[in-house]
Amino acid sequence: EVESLLFRLIETWDGDESLEAILTMLTRVRPQTFEQLFRSILRPLTTLCHAKPPRFKAQIFTALTALLKNWLRLDWPKHYRDAADAADAAHQAAAAAAVEGDSSSSSSSSS
Repeated sequence: EVESLLFRLIETWDGDESLEAILTMLTRVRPQTFEQLFRSILRPLTTLCHAKPPRFKAQIFTALTALLKNWLRLDWPKHYRDAADAADAAHQAAAAAAVEGDSSSSSSSSS
């Protein structure tokens, strides 16, 4: 997933390498809670901004503004439905895996 790659990159990013690509990816991050956003993006960028010149900070603010504008354009009811559907699918898959694991362990223990 692109977002998880971006989140890992930002943790160790020097602020110079692939600047445009990282800022472009940043503008396309899907909505998430503030806690997730802070942990994955804002905290690492804040730390990085302390050592960078004003031009870099302006580029970061421009990218974050573009991110918020993209979020404003979202079809929020559809986004929530899709998120709920994805969560349901994940729960069903986990339940199926648990049932499968239980049946294989009980059949191997009865052998």
